[in-house]
Amino acid sequence: MQFHYPHFWWLTLLGIIPVSLYFFKRRSRTVAVSTMVFFRWLAQEHQESAWLRRLKRWISFALTMLLFLVPVFLLARLSLVPFSGGVRNLVILLDRSASMAAVDQDGVTRFDAARQLIRSRLQALPDQVGVALVVYDSRPQVIEARGTQRRALLAALDGLRAGPVAGNAEAALETARTLARLETPAEIWHVSDQPSRPINDEKVNLVPLSVALPKVSNVGFTAFQVRKEPMQTSRYTAFVQVAANRAAPGPVEGRVSGKLGEAPLAPRSFRLKPGDVQGFELPLSGVKGQLLQLGLDVSEDALELDNSLLAALPESRPVVAVRVGHKEQVDPYAHLALQSLVEEGELRIWSVQPENWPVAGVDVAIFDNWLPEQWPADLPVVVLNPPGSAGPIRARSLGSAGLPHREIQAVAPDHPVLFRVSSSRVSLTQSCVVESAGPLQPLWSADGEPLLLAGTVKGQRLVVMAFSPRQSERLPMTASFPILMGNAIYWCAEGHRQAESAGLGGGRTGELVELSGGQLRWTALGGGELVREVENLDRSVAELRRSGIWEDSVGKSGSAHLLSREESDLVAFAPSQAMVERRVGPSLGALTGTVLGFLLLILVAEAVLFHRWSLY
Repeated sequence: MQFHYPHFWWLTLLGIIPVSLYFFKRRSRTVAVSTMVFFRWLAQEHQESAWLRRLKRWISFALTMLLFLVPVFLLARLSLVPFSGGVRNLVILLDRSASMAAVDQDGVTRFDAARQLIRSRLQALPDQVGVALVVYDSRPQVIEARGTQRRALLAALDGLRAGPVAGNAEAALETARTLARLETPAEIWHVSDQPSRPINDEKVNLVPLSVALPKVSNVGFTAFQVRKEPMQTSRYTAFVQVAANRAAPGPVEGRVSGKLGEAPLAPRSFRLKPGDVQGFELPLSGVKGQLLQLGLDVSEDALELDNSLLAALPESRPVVAVRVGHKEQVDPYAHLALQSLVEEGELRIWSVQPENWPVAGVDVAIFDNWLPEQWPADLPVVVLNPPGSAGPIRARSLGSAGLPHREIQAVAPDHPVLFRVSSSRVSLTQSCVVESAGPLQPLWSADGEPLLLAGTVKGQRLVVMAFSPRQSERLPMTASFPILMGNAIYWCAEGHRQAESAGLGGGRTGELVELSGGQLRWTALGGGELVREVENLDRSVAELRRSGIWEDSVGKSGSAHLLSREESDLVAFAPSQAMVERRVGPSLGALTGTVLGFLLLILVAEAVLFHRWSLY
């Protein structure tokens, strides 16, 4: 136990006054009266025994002293568990990331439990200790600077909520440590449902306060992307990934369901062990701008924020490719294949001479029987019939005749470059020998020699065709060759435009985007229905703090989703209730109503003893 304000105990000296008055006795006087009847009726104590009168006097004396001592006791403010001695500064670091919205069986979120824990601990804190409040999700925010006024801090605490944003505890701890070191010794109360890493500071003590559930099960969306299928009108593919938290007590069953516009999608069922991850590809048939809604149906799921996705089918910008090669050496069949792709409206082909290379504003470079002296490191490349070595390509030309191959073996038929490409009746004329060691993977080969290779070299996608289409017998005039060229270009462009295909703002909540017009219009899912809201802004940069589709006043739009493995992976850890009560400890300041009621009982007892039983 500890008294926070022991200097109030000097007020107990005022008890000398009632003690003196209690033991002071007036001397009796003899007075002549006409009758004794009424006085005998009033002085009933003379009819009681001496020990009973003595007991009543001591009870009365004890009640009188309690009337003095109890208020002094309240002013001294007793705490059953003492606060860390010598601490002059306190920083409350509160987690408000998505995982703090997890609910228990009573529907209480972890954030509400954290606020209750903070209030309880603050009641046992001396008023002279300065307190600061810092909350964080993707970035820390100082809500209340260091001060002794608890009312403003508690009011600010009541106005906070956990949102669908992933947390960054590292940056938040560093901010809290900076505030704590303004006046030392200091403490940091890190209130979160995730484990807290220790800090190396002799003058700042970190106190982790866990509000995690002792038993929790959760499944959430952790990855999502919608892309248009190349060379297919109104065909899209949505990729989603779901993951179960590692602390789940057992396997979790559920399904992914949704709808495109008003048409329902076929549900996909899953069964995940704790910590498992599973992906799904959902084929879609729609038009750009159509709304796609996806949801998770899982029993006993603790977190709702990671169970829904809302996005619009993207408007696919045509891929811009530049073909570089000498005019007299450009393969005519490759030219026809590229022209057929241009007619689909999803590809633009620029043709330039080698002296005009490099070209800006393109997605893919196609080197046709030509290689640059300086290899482009930031652009995906399709190489057709390389005449030698350059950059990551190590090749040796076989001359003008080449080496014909009647049968082609598909080494990696499931690679995206070979999607819908038939290699069973294809014959090729090999024009060079390419080394397949390293990241380049052979897709086609003949007699052990790689003819078609693809791979990623230092983040750059690369496709190498070691054959001559004009000299090949059964390839240039088939439907497989244009499809092969298109797959190679789109596969390379997909890696180069990955950030663009994910949507503005990276497609995740917590990102910063530049806006215009002072308003942000949101379309989100609420209770299974579409909800539209308007967020007024006084700045040109906004933080995406909601899940859904956003649009500013000038038409710039994008989507934002949680998609965080860390937030969906809820941790099952909580101290026992006895430990929490022992660590926090009630303060007598929280018992004001009880103590006042006790004082009222004392006054009633005094009234009964003095006026009902007439002690004197």
